[in-house]
Amino acid sequence: VEAKRAWVWLTEGSLNLFSFLTCLVLVGQTLAIMPLALKFTYHPILMALSFIFCMPQGIVLLTGEKSIVLAIVALFGGSVNRAAKVQIHSALQLLGVVAYLGGFVAIYLHKGELEKPHFTSWHGLVGVATIAVGIFTNWVLGTILYFSNTFKPLLEKVGVKPLQVKKAHRASSMASFALGFFTIGLALWESSWTNKVENWPSELLLLTKVGVVIVAITSLLIGFRISWATLTSYFITKPPKNESNLNNIV
Repeated sequence: VEAKRAWVWLTEGSLNLFSFLTCLVLVGQTLAIMPLALKFTYHPILMALSFIFCMPQGIVLLTGEKSIVLAIVALFGGSVNRAAKVQIHSALQLLGVVAYLGGFVAIYLHKGELEKPHFTSWHGLVGVATIAVGIFTNWVLGTILYFSNTFKPLLEKVGVKPLQVKKAHRASSMASFALGFFTIGLALWESSWTNKVENWPSELLLLTKVGVVIVAITSLLIGFRISWATLTSYFITKPPKNESNLNNIV
């Protein structure tokens, strides 16, 4: 029990700390070296807000015991039940999706203005794959899951149960999330970014890279911890006690 508690504190504590600090440093770096009038400026800012803050916080909020969001609520004397966690998780993921789509549009328009070809680097290719997988996992499966009562008649027609959608959502979301961090890693080590921040203190650059790695690893560990049954028994469809209850489905 003590070992499990220590593991929770290590993973969730590290995620919360480095999620906030790394996002802050990345956004600060970008604003310091790029003007807001430049469309490209919004690409790293929005991607950082999406993959380094919103989505990790959504994961730890729903599946973990420690969360910045829960700490803020507790600071004001409030509490969050399971249903509220689901709603906040969904809101954070929606903000994350809007942010990474905005970041994608920003870089697409920027390259269009410069008349540069799109998707010519590994960062660009993996990035567009991340967007495609993310739209499916976050918007399609996430929406069906959140409004499971509404979609239940349609799911029954095609022989799919809400619990199967839940499993698919969790497993595919982890794949999308891993792709997202791989894309960010490619960007941080590419010359196009390192050349822009070469005059920055080496400590901040190291913090950024280390922070991205820590947030990625801890988020995936937390996500896979609750998705292990999903990955090992994907098509088991034993329903929860009340399958119409959103708290049991999400």
